[in-house]
Amino acid sequence: MGMHNELWFPSVIWSSIVHSIDNKSIRRYAYDRKKADQGKSVLNQGGWSSSTVLPGENYQIDKLIDLLNHEIDNCRKQVGLAEVQLYDLWININPTGSYIKPRIHPDAVFSGIYFANAAQKGGDMQFERTDRGEYHLTDALEQNNYYNATHALYASKTGALYVFPGWLRYHVDGVLSQDDQISIGFVYGKKL
Repeated sequence: MGMHNELWFPSVIWSSIVHSIDNKSIRRYAYDRKKADQGKSVLNQGGWSSSTVLPGENYQIDKLIDLLNHEIDNCRKQVGLAEVQLYDLWININPTGSYIKPRIHPDAVFSGIYFANAAQKGGDMQFERTDRGEYHLTDALEQNNYYNATHALYASKTGALYVFPGWLRYHVDGVLSQDDQISIGFVYGKKL
């Protein structure tokens, strides 16, 4: 007898590499913005996070928002959710040694990050298992896989886009190279 299996409560992570955005333009905008914006760096240890970036402030950011709206709409359809809308979008600049502390995004249906300039070393995304399954799985695993993993690492790559549930705990590892990592964080919630 072979038993049927079903996936309940999965944590889906969508990923792609975006080629249609001018990352140099976004990097210039990020540094210009940092000069004029005190930011909100509460969870960005040693780095800087901008205040909310609004549509119309930068052409490449607007292109990214259009792309995000399209991709997020596809994601929500895949998992059977109602329409969502962009709640917030901000820029992160992380120099050597800085990192983004573990967090979730309350009230967000989807969250994500786009890497406009990935660090050459470090700065990877780490997603964490928080269902307490890690306490019940033994150390004597035959192989690490989606079912028994305690975390998932996604590499920071320039042009990489990652979308995930707003309740999925994550952090961004410390930047170990001399170049700044520049990323754009965003959250989507139920359509108002």
